[in-house]
Amino acid sequence: MPLSRQIVFSLAALASVAAGCRTPAPLYSARPVTPATVIDGRADEWPLALRPVPGEAGLGLGLRRDAGALVVAVVASDERQARRIALGGLRLWLDPNGGRERAVGVRFPAPGPLGERVLRVGARSGAAAEGDLRRRFLASLDTLEVTRGAAPAERVGRQSVPGLEAAAAWGERGLVVEMRLPLDLPPGGTSQGTLGLGVELVEVVRAAPRPSRAMDLPPERPGRPLPRPDEPRPETRPAPTVASVTRWLRID
Repeated sequence: MPLSRQIVFSLAALASVAAGCRTPAPLYSARPVTPATVIDGRADEWPLALRPVPGEAGLGLGLRRDAGALVVAVVASDERQARRIALGGLRLWLDPNGGRERAVGVRFPAPGPLGERVLRVGARSGAAAEGDLRRRFLASLDTLEVTRGAAPAERVGRQSVPGLEAAAAWGERGLVVEMRLPLDLPPGGTSQGTLGLGVELVEVVRAAPRPSRAMDLPPERPGRPLPRPDEPRPETRPAPTVASVTRWLRID
């Protein structure tokens, strides 16, 4: 391909990517808060009001709003989504200007750091792994994490921030997280217009196993036969890593 055509093609590709980045987040409507709206982690008042979290299967979202707060319910109805929240918590980002600025974030539950053992638990399945995750989930229900702008995240007691409420439960209907976010938390004061909401989740990335190299094999011991050149060597699995994804929407 001539150089001039390559340049034109590259510019067109960049323009397409830039246009995709400017695609507005989907617009959701928040119903008014009712007396039945209780932050208790049960979600009894949400079944007819849940909508899908953008880009996520098995994750429902309920929204209600009054003059001073936004009430958010996130319901993980399948095992994968429940495990993600139990492992790394659920973080909600709020932008009072309706965009994708991380003005304030609240993570709840707020588990401790993701150590290698916890990552391995999150990457495997089975009764033992689920038991470990449920214990981690229950142990993290007394604290939440608040991030304001560029300031470091602050771990605080669940009831220590005025107007901020959070509750969660993991039962037969899935894992439920409910939060009441005061609209005067973000810098700049209360917003009565369109809000931006980001739903952030962690994801455990399981690397594919790779053939062992000579340096990966255990040291030779007396009486241990050397592997034949044509003998397949065992595979080693690198430690899992963690990534995060944020799904943005707008709320009117």
